[in-house]
Order: sequence, then structure tokens, then C-alpha cells
Amino acid sequence: MILLRIFFCIIACYFLYRFIFGFVIPVLLATRTMRAKMKNMRQNMGEFENTNQTTSSSGNGAVNQSTTTSASSAKGDYIDFEEVK
Repeated sequence: MILLRIFFCIIACYFLYRFIFGFVIPVLLATRTMRAKMKNMRQNMGEFENTNQTTSSSGNGAVNQSTTTSASSAKGDYIDFEEVK
């Protein structure tokens, strides 16, 4: 009888281990990763808005194209080139 009880305790511990390491920990890691990515994205968005505000306020209300192009290329954004005929 005691051997049967030990066997069930071992099986219960195994399933608890599988549940914790198969479901709980990956969910916690995913939420931590998503929070870090969201924080990074908000910081980048704030920097982008700050650069846009400074470039639009310089000059006579016109956006300085060379500044925005260099800022965009430094950030790794896509630059649309016009075709010359």
C-alpha cells in the first residue's frame, strides 16, 4: 500500500513538473519579453517624435528633408527613392 502511495506521489510530482516547466515558465518569459519589446518600442517612438518635432520646427515651418533623410537612414527606416528619367 505504501509503495502504491509513493508511486502516485512520484507521478503527481512529474505532472506538476511538466506543467510548471511546460506552461507556466514559458508564459512568464513570453510576457517579460513582450513587456521589454513594448518598452523599447515606446522609447523609439518617443525619440522619433522628438526628432520630427525638432525638424518641423526648424526653418520656416517646412520640414528639412536632408535632416529627416539622414535621421531615417540612421534608424534603419525605408527610404523611398524617386526614379530619374
